[in-house]
Amino acid sequence: MFSLGVKIPYTLNLPPPPDHLPHLHQCSNLREARQVHAAMAKSGQASDPLSAAKLLEFYALSMPNSPSCAEKLALSLNWPISSATFAFNTAMRAHLRSEDPLKCTHLFLCLLHYPEFSPDSFTLTIALKAATLLPSPLPFGRQLHSQIVRRRLAATAHVSNKLVHFYSVAGDMGSAQKVFDEILSSDASQLAAAHVSNKLVHFNCVAGHMGSAQKVFDESPSPDAAQLAVAQNSLLRGYAAAGDGAGLRRAFTETLAPDVVAWNTVIGFLAGAGEHVAAVAAFREMQLSGVAPDRVSLIATLAAAGHLAALGLGRWVHAYALRRGIELDSNLVSAVIAMYARCGCVEDAAAVFAATPPQVRRKADVWNAMITALVGGGFSDEALRLFTAMEAARVRPDAITFAGVLSACGHGGLVERGEELFDRMGEFYGVEPDIGHYGVMIDLWCRAGQLEKAEEMIRRMPVAPDAAVWRTVLWACRRHGTRFLELGMEAGKRLLELEPEEHAGYVLFSNLMAMAGRWREVTAVRKEMKRRKMRKVPGCSSIELDGTVHEFIAGD
Repeated sequence: MFSLGVKIPYTLNLPPPPDHLPHLHQCSNLREARQVHAAMAKSGQASDPLSAAKLLEFYALSMPNSPSCAEKLALSLNWPISSATFAFNTAMRAHLRSEDPLKCTHLFLCLLHYPEFSPDSFTLTIALKAATLLPSPLPFGRQLHSQIVRRRLAATAHVSNKLVHFYSVAGDMGSAQKVFDEILSSDASQLAAAHVSNKLVHFNCVAGHMGSAQKVFDESPSPDAAQLAVAQNSLLRGYAAAGDGAGLRRAFTETLAPDVVAWNTVIGFLAGAGEHVAAVAAFREMQLSGVAPDRVSLIATLAAAGHLAALGLGRWVHAYALRRGIELDSNLVSAVIAMYARCGCVEDAAAVFAATPPQVRRKADVWNAMITALVGGGFSDEALRLFTAMEAARVRPDAITFAGVLSACGHGGLVERGEELFDRMGEFYGVEPDIGHYGVMIDLWCRAGQLEKAEEMIRRMPVAPDAAVWRTVLWACRRHGTRFLELGMEAGKRLLELEPEEHAGYVLFSNLMAMAGRWREVTAVRKEMKRRKMRKVPGCSSIELDGTVHEFIAGD
């Protein structure tokens, strides 16, 4: 070391090191991101914790298919204590974002051996989320729960919330309930406890544990109306999904200020359960309460109006949607078409279909509704022409489409066309036939008197014939005479096995045996009907008068 003995009168102005971070956001693929990373490493910028953290976050959240890069970067640097946990959390999030929960959980277990890694509440919520996506989530999830308890993070609101969510998704509702009970007995805020309780109510309902869901709901704090509405609606949907009409009615009666979601649940349940008059009454009661119907309300009410042939109500609902500017999406348009068709107004249904915007008609639902309307109205040729137009419009037919067009062939006596469409359904469109499609083909052959083909289909189809199939065959055997007596006897016996409490099957079977002169069998069938105390269900009808639907049965 030496000195020149000369004092330098100025200082050197060295340029600052280049900042490569702005270039990251211009990267469109992983190769370009790695080039920026290499430049940062060369300039020394990658050693700066703040710059490295931004690079890591970019790999994890902005660049798809790069979780391995994020993990390598997180593990390769000597992070300061203040940044290490953030870095490792980000690497775990990268694996979770790429839908690889196994690598996320594996990284977490590896990181536990790093002295600078101290899992925080965010680490554990990420790991719990990954655990819910594992094929067998409970073993790893229980390890995480022990880590949470050991690190005294169980009282953290979002950790306890995620724990309840994890156990609920994993199907361990007992453990979820225990975590919830601990929250209630802790110093957690009412808002946090209510949020967790809503989640537990929801998952109990999804699992069908309505008793537990009701118990959690009854014991839960309700700090505000919004949280209460969420819990009430979860409970109502749970009872509806379980088919528990009594529970649904009781819960709805106890609901404070039911909103449109609550009303929709009740109306939809009643319409789906065949209680169409009650569904219409609930729709009107909703309006009287001051709650405005939405698209879901209208779809359920249109279904009920169609079943009741309440054309006046159906027209009013259609006009209401237009007047209020409610978007007629494919679901609502399909419901309007189906309502007009059920009320016998196929021309009105066709007018709605014709007025539907092209973007809505891109969905198969709308075409299916119109094809079904034409078939139900006896317009088989028109239904098949509409199917051809659907193909020309490049709207892909689905299973419902083919059920409709095959039915059109059956009603129109178009056996060869039906056989051609049945073959095309699987070979060209890849639609796997179900019991409904097999049933329609069997009905087509039965109507045409080709019971040999129907029997062959029954013997070779991959699904067991249901009651509808055997009823069709039994009806056809009776219609076409005694030459198919053996098949008819088999159909009758199978039908009674599948529907032992249905009156119509016994009558059909008895009539076939009587036509064949098999009086011993006729006597046996009638004795069985008497033993079961079977009575014919009286006919039921309805009429709409001054906007009110009146239902009555034969003999009223």
